[in-house]
Amino acid sequence: EKVQSFNPSPAMILILLWTALLAIVAESRVTFTHSEVLQQIDVSLQKRAHFKCDNGCKVYTDYHSDLLWITKQDDQGNFTGIVSFKDTGGADTRLPEPYILPISNDYYIENRGDANPIFVFYAVDNKAPNIDTQVLVIDDEKGIGGDSPTRMSTILSSKFDSVRYSQFYGEFVSGYPRIYSTGFDAVSEKDCQPLYQSRSPESGYLSNITVFSPISTVDYGHEGEHDVLVKWNK
Repeated sequence: EKVQSFNPSPAMILILLWTALLAIVAESRVTFTHSEVLQQIDVSLQKRAHFKCDNGCKVYTDYHSDLLWITKQDDQGNFTGIVSFKDTGGADTRLPEPYILPISNDYYIENRGDANPIFVFYAVDNKAPNIDTQVLVIDDEKGIGGDSPTRMSTILSSKFDSVRYSQFYGEFVSGYPRIYSTGFDAVSEKDCQPLYQSRSPESGYLSNITVFSPISTVDYGHEGEHDVLVKWNK
């Protein structure tokens, strides 16, 4: 029996490539072992985006809107509003308090009419490594200092495509500081490699590092006095 070959036309190839591209970009959700990171595309193409908190979780966002909500679905399929993005984080927008959610597999981010939400949302399990790490939000052009007595700081910023790290300060051991394009929980994972690792303390002081991610974590290598300036890369 003669086997017929398949020779798609240029138009069909274009359609196939476009379909594949849509499948890739239809959801920007990133799932780690102990956390999920969601953005606007996860609720702009559909009304709700699901996430779960197996052991309860802390949630953070850099966006304050009364049209974006965390909701929960009950056994009958009904959705109940828990808190709006506007009411998470407390009064300090640069050093937000985590909003604590109890154990559930049925949480959602729900868009109730925000036409152009620009945000990053970080939900991290209560049993995640480095759970007491501070989370900072860049909220103006001056940027923010990642000063903390703890070993790490996680930075949220979705307003522009990238942020820039510079002006490291502190006493660093060899191989530090390091920068990861993840939240603090994934830094301890074996397969998570830093996108920047200082070759020496001196090179760290002089470095300017651009990070193309709405969430990033600086690991200073130890607890103590240290700092870095993180700004929008406009």
